[in-house]
Amino acid sequence: MIPAKPAESHNGHTILVVDDDRRVVELLNVALSAHGYRVVAALNGEDAVRVAVREQPDLVVLDVRLPRKSGLEVCEILRQDAEDPRVPIILVSGAVDTEARVDALARGADDFLMKPFSPRELVARIRRLLQRSDEHREARRRCRELEGEVGRLQDDVRRLNQELGRELGVREVFTRLGRELHRTLEQEPLARTFLAAVQARLGVSTVALLRAEHERDPLRSACARGAETERLGRLALSPDDEFVQLVCGLARPLRRAELERFPELEREVSMLAAAGVVLLAPLLSPRGLEGLLVADEKRDGQDFTRADFDALSVMCEAAGWALQNASQLLQSHDAWLGLAASVVEAHESRAGRAGFTGRVASRVGAVADRLGLPAAERLTLRRAAWLQAFVELLGAGRNGRDAAATACVLDLPGLDGVAAVIGEPERPHESERARRLAQVLQAARRWEALRGEGVAAGRARERLGQELGAGTDPEILGALLLTAVPQAEDPIGV
Repeated sequence: MIPAKPAESHNGHTILVVDDDRRVVELLNVALSAHGYRVVAALNGEDAVRVAVREQPDLVVLDVRLPRKSGLEVCEILRQDAEDPRVPIILVSGAVDTEARVDALARGADDFLMKPFSPRELVARIRRLLQRSDEHREARRRCRELEGEVGRLQDDVRRLNQELGRELGVREVFTRLGRELHRTLEQEPLARTFLAAVQARLGVSTVALLRAEHERDPLRSACARGAETERLGRLALSPDDEFVQLVCGLARPLRRAELERFPELEREVSMLAAAGVVLLAPLLSPRGLEGLLVADEKRDGQDFTRADFDALSVMCEAAGWALQNASQLLQSHDAWLGLAASVVEAHESRAGRAGFTGRVASRVGAVADRLGLPAAERLTLRRAAWLQAFVELLGAGRNGRDAAATACVLDLPGLDGVAAVIGEPERPHESERARRLAQVLQAARRWEALRGEGVAAGRARERLGQELGAGTDPEILGALLLTAVPQAEDPIGV
């Protein structure tokens, strides 16, 4: 290998000159350097390969006849270079036959020049090949940029498809749950439907909905599902506490662990940890907090995913709106039943039975308390007492306009459960829960009628057993006897 004379400046291209004749190398070094090229040189085939690998030249001027490795062999080796397999190669040979030229081109040479040659001709050919090589390199660079851009676009498309899939999945969850929630306008069935959907979607063992029975009351378990609901039943959170305010302010599902970094929430977080709560989510509506969902960990032990949180967010939103509608409907029913109670009381007063239905409503409430029935069932019983009296008054004779008005009353949205307790034979509400509540109402009405006639408590119990038959739960009759002192009358049962 012979060192090249350094040029003071060059045009950015490096040319490897390979010839076993030092004079040719010196001549080409001078000629090419004069045109601004940087020249590196080698005197045999092996050195040529090493210099080419090290210097990565932009063009190679290569003599065919070389010691150690011929120019044709060097040409083949350079064509296999992974870094730049298309480096331009000019093969130089003293042979003038066509076979030598064809062989050179077949081995991968870009041009063939016969000795002796003019340095000006060589420079002209070098310029042409370098221009073409630069264009090819620029095209390859642009292709790589385009490939990278295409790859980024493909990644964006995949990400958008994933986000679209999540959005469609979330929308499907919202639509499906919304349809299920709108099948009823009563709060308890709404809560049960919501919790069942959450449990099925998230795969949690136990889930509960905490709600306040009245404004400013603590949030307590209003409905729960799972094997260990008693743990969640002990929870009580004030809606005015900083803890509840923070959860509502975040307005999204969150892990209990996210709240552990707030020292001021240590008491509430410890309470949740003791109850096994891992996940919380507020149910919000335009009027505020409708409830707080609490759940333990997944049955399979896996962590909650982003898809779980997205789905839970829309489920809580749907349930929040549904519970708000149910609450507003409940308020409307309160007002409606208040008017109905006024009509019933006025009629009973004129008939010499003043306060009868009010005593029945109080009695069913006392019996429900004695039986340990949930608050929702106590409310249903009190409403049913007034609704039954109003329906009987309105539909007396069951004909014409009165019958139509009675049917209209029983078809009021959200009163399905109350109508079931009344036990209208034409309405298909025959659940075991409704039958038991109907027995409570029937027994209380008959009890108050007997007591109003002056029948003693013991004798009234015996007559009730005879009149109502063996199908009546003895526990209900026992509760009636134990509630000897009626509770304060509550006309609309709220």
